[in-house]
Amino acid sequence: MQLYAQLGKDQGYQWHVVSFAKNGRPIAVPGATSYFVRFTENGHRTTENAGKDINEATVILRRREP
Repeated sequence: MQLYAQLGKDQGYQWHVVSFAKNGRPIAVPGATSYFVRFTENGHRTTENAGKDINEATVILRRREP
């Protein structure tokens, strides 16, 4: 399970994996317009919109973890 950041139109709608510091806090991606959680469910890879705020996205990621 990973957290991804999507950059805006001016940066080509690129996707970046969000890194985490040693203390477990996410490192914000400059220029990110939204965040997504990517996980496997019933053998299929799925993405879930996790909002525009990195802290909100981290909460959603933690809820999805087993």
